[in-house]
Amino acid sequence: MNNGFAPSIRENYDRLADEYARKLSNELEHKPLDRELLDRFASHTSESGEVCDMGCGPGHVARYLHDAGAKVVGLDLSPRMVEIASQLNPDISFRTGNMMDLDLPDYQCIHKVRRLTVRTHPPRLNPQEDVAMMDSPTLLCIDDRPQMLKLRKGALESQGYCVKLASSAYDAIKTLEEASVVAVLLEYKQEGMDAEAMACHIKQRFPNLPIILLSAYSEMPERILWLVDDYVMKSEMPERLIPIIERAHRLGPRSDETHRSRQAAVC
Repeated sequence: MNNGFAPSIRENYDRLADEYARKLSNELEHKPLDRELLDRFASHTSESGEVCDMGCGPGHVARYLHDAGAKVVGLDLSPRMVEIASQLNPDISFRTGNMMDLDLPDYQCIHKVRRLTVRTHPPRLNPQEDVAMMDSPTLLCIDDRPQMLKLRKGALESQGYCVKLASSAYDAIKTLEEASVVAVLLEYKQEGMDAEAMACHIKQRFPNLPIILLSAYSEMPERILWLVDDYVMKSEMPERLIPIIERAHRLGPRSDETHRSRQAAVC
C-alpha cells in the first residue's frame, strides 16, 4: 500500500467501523475451516511468542486466538476500529498502526496473522518434490480415510500423475498454498469434513483450480454441483476419472496463473 493513500483509507474505515463491527464480529461462528486453521495456528504459537493480528478490525480473530491460548495483540490503521476492538475485548491489547510501515521491534511479534491466511514460514520444497512436479502433473486428493487415499494415490501414480494427499481442511489448504496442483479430487460425504464448505473455500482462494467431486451417490445437491467442475460416481472409476482429469489439466489455469493464485492466497 502506498503510504500516501493511508489517510484516505483510514478515514473510510473510521466511517465504516461501526457497521463493519456489527457485520463481522461473529463471522467465525459460520466459518469452520477458518476456525480449524486458527486453532492449528494457536497450538503452534502459544509457547513461542506474541501473535500480531494485522488489520484486526473489530478484533474477532484476535479474540479467537486469545481464547485458543495464543498471546495476541491487534493492529489496525483505523483509530475507530481499534477503539471498538478494545471495547469488545478489554483484556487484549490493540494499537493503531500501518501494517506496511510497522514500528514494532522484530522481537515483539514473531508471528503475524492477516486475512485468516495463516503462515509461519514460506513454502519450501525438497529437490525430489520439485523434480516430480516438473515431470508430472500434480493432483490433490482429499479424503478423511487414509486407506482410501493410499489406494487412490497408487492408482493415479500408475497413470503418471504426482499425487498429494490431504485428510483435513488444514492439510488441503496448506498443500494448495505450497504446490502447483492441476486439479483437486474431493470426496463427498466425508465424516468430519464438510465437502461443500471445502469446495467453497478452495474456489474462494483458488478460483481457477478445477475440482472433481467423487461420490458413491447417483444424485447430488445442486448447491455443491455449482461449486465443482465435474462429478464422477465411484462405480464409474477409473474409466471416466482419467479422461476428466486430463481434460481439466488441458483446460485448467496455466502454471503462472496458479502461481499468482497461490501468491494472492498468502498475501
